[in-house]
Amino acid sequence: MKAAYFIELKGTELFHAIDQITRTIKLLSDKITGYKINARIVLTKVTIPEAKNNPKILRFEKMLRGYNNGNLKTGTSHFIEPVNTGQ
Repeated sequence: MKAAYFIELKGTELFHAIDQITRTIKLLSDKITGYKINARIVLTKVTIPEAKNNPKILRFEKMLRGYNNGNLKTGTSHFIEPVNTGQ
């Protein structure tokens, strides 16, 4: 399956990053049909808040799951995506 990654690098604005990725996905929706959509957000100036139950984040994660079980991952300062070797 094809996958698309939407990446935002922000200082402290987690919710602004979510808004930007959401708008971009909507703009490209006709071009990414059938893709697994993944979002990656890296914050450089603060740690990720405990936001597991935040309604905005929950809605965003639900939207991503609707694109072939896409997902959201966040990190601070740097982010390393594990390589999937298909094994």
